[in-house]
Amino acid sequence: MKEHFGDSNFEKSLTVAATKSKLLDLPECWDVQIDEEATWVENPGGIPGNVLSKLPIIVVIPAESCISELTSPGGALFTLLGGLFDQVRSNSENYVQAQAFLNNLAAELNPNDQETDFGQLIRDLNGMVDTLFPDSAVHVSATLDVPEKSIKPQFKVEMESNVKTAVNYQGHGMIRATAFQLLRFVQDFINRNTDNPRATIFCFEEPEIYLHPSAANQMRDSLYDLAGPNCQIIATTHSPYMVNLGSEKSMSLTKFNFTENNFSTSNSFNLEEAFVKLAEDEKQNLKMLLKVDDYISRMFFSKKCVFVEGDTEEVVVRETIKRLSHEDKAKVIGNCEFLRARGKAVLISIAKYLNALNINYIFMHDRDEGTERAEAMNAPILAQTGQDRRIMIEECIEDLLGYDAPSSEKPYKAHLHIQKNWGDEFIDLPNDWKSIFITLCSPYLDHLREAP
Repeated sequence: MKEHFGDSNFEKSLTVAATKSKLLDLPECWDVQIDEEATWVENPGGIPGNVLSKLPIIVVIPAESCISELTSPGGALFTLLGGLFDQVRSNSENYVQAQAFLNNLAAELNPNDQETDFGQLIRDLNGMVDTLFPDSAVHVSATLDVPEKSIKPQFKVEMESNVKTAVNYQGHGMIRATAFQLLRFVQDFINRNTDNPRATIFCFEEPEIYLHPSAANQMRDSLYDLAGPNCQIIATTHSPYMVNLGSEKSMSLTKFNFTENNFSTSNSFNLEEAFVKLAEDEKQNLKMLLKVDDYISRMFFSKKCVFVEGDTEEVVVRETIKRLSHEDKAKVIGNCEFLRARGKAVLISIAKYLNALNINYIFMHDRDEGTERAEAMNAPILAQTGQDRRIMIEECIEDLLGYDAPSSEKPYKAHLHIQKNWGDEFIDLPNDWKSIFITLCSPYLDHLREAP
């Protein structure tokens, strides 16, 4: 390049006048071998435009009602529908005929043709202008030969929930859900009918807000079904029901919170990697738990997760929380999440999973001395949790509370025992259980250890 344009031109902007001849000779400097005949593209556009056309489309669905996304000409829906119209227009014979009629209409709007109404109007207008300002005139012309500017569809969007109305008369939840479904449908349609499909990134803020619980579950399923090679979902949520740990789709999760010094922090969990590290039988145990219990996802929304074996322990925990003071109850509920493992064997898989995700947790389970298969689980659980993250009851929760373990209806029998023998205050509970419960909720109830 320096040899061709000269050293003096290499450090300054080139002008056409100064380098026109060298620009015309430039192709001769290249030795280009083309096996096939080159295909020339007329006016391909600049590099930025070509690059942007290949990048993913970003579709933002904010927390507000999204009315503008459905009704505004500059909204995402109208923008995508415009692209849809372009796809239809490019293959339509009717569009070709429409342009021919537009050309005829443009001829009728020729200001120089005195035989047309438009030409006579311009002649009369110029006569009036010339009277006020001699040698002055108004020049008006109509251009209808640019089809993409002349033919513009007008879209009207209405919604129906018992009664068909304008969008702004419907509920926020329905508007946001409809906006999302329409946007994904139109984008998918455009990609199916184009030679160069583009990936889409949906940025969804709080998908669950304004929705009935059953509708929120359907929204979650739609999000996970949509995610794939050509579509990525990025969502913020405060709902554990939006986190489907049992999904087969690739998923990552980032948790944001504040430190004691009011600094924001984030903790990213790679759920796939944590799951892959488990052995095959452990995967099956954990997968079953994740699929049958939506509450498990609550562990990402809590500062401390307390896992108990089953339903009986959960009944005891709930009754204990009811007997805390108002202040202590708020501390426990606001910082701790009590979750059921639904069996002792699952605790080993859960411990490995939580360790990989670096989640703060503690387990409570029975020792089960004398029950061979159940007792054999104690050492593997301890190997994963360590002493600080495990409390082992001797022998079971019923022994701790002071009555014989029944052979059936254990949760119900625990409820009857509590109603009959416990008082209404935390201080009235059995001392051994109080000590264990305080440890489970530590450090949020540590001040109760000093209480009489």
